[in-house]
Amino acid sequence: TLSTPKPCDQLLMMMAAGCNKFLDTDNLTAKTTANFPLTEKDAGEMITAIYANLLYESPETSSEMYVAQLAGDDCLGGNLSFSGNCAVNFLLYKDNLNGLLGLWSRCYRMINRANNAVATLDNVKKWSDESERLRHFGEAYFLRAMAYYELVRIFGGVPIRTTLETENLPRATVEEVYQLIAEDLKHAIEMMPQKIYPSGSELAGHATKYAAEALMARVFLFYTGRYAKQELPGGITKAQIIAWIDDCVNNSGHNLVDDQRN
Repeated sequence: TLSTPKPCDQLLMMMAAGCNKFLDTDNLTAKTTANFPLTEKDAGEMITAIYANLLYESPETSSEMYVAQLAGDDCLGGNLSFSGNCAVNFLLYKDNLNGLLGLWSRCYRMINRANNAVATLDNVKKWSDESERLRHFGEAYFLRAMAYYELVRIFGGVPIRTTLETENLPRATVEEVYQLIAEDLKHAIEMMPQKIYPSGSELAGHATKYAAEALMARVFLFYTGRYAKQELPGGITKAQIIAWIDDCVNNSGHNLVDDQRN
């Protein structure tokens, strides 16, 4: 049989229950994954925070394009910011072992913020339209793909992080990184609306479906050329790429330059 709790036991149980409720408080001063994003405006701020990491802290330390230029023939014996920056020195030695830390950190900040967006955008209580929900997801996938594309061109295989879990991840293969990039860009192409954001629009500067199609083609050309492959990991073929790039050329409002000198 079960005995009836004594008055002192009942009091302790009530106090314990009261303490639990008292300690379980809402955070009213900081944005966390528990309270952000809750509105479409919050979601917009979250996506903007990813874009913020496209800005280079310093071109010499955080730009993939700078590193590519430095290792190229244009800088074979010349210099950019100082005489030590030339292709010969770059390929023979690196005097600062953390010289590329800025690029690494910037790209993984982008990746972390994109992961956070993908994991929490469905916390938004109400969207103005389903296309807006999909656009936010599409931009997050697009920006994550951009970050990994910068990393894989400089470092080769890098750790792949797609969740908010804190763990020490091993280095992935080049093929695994390119497969994630292709998957993310495919999501972006399928999710983002067929719209052009004119100058002056509040969305001017945001990625579009056409930007994702163009980047997919660029990724395809680099990967298949550099690694002598016929398609991207995950089975994305040349025919699919051609269809996407034709859509981009025909419907994006942009044309190929007639004369490269222009």
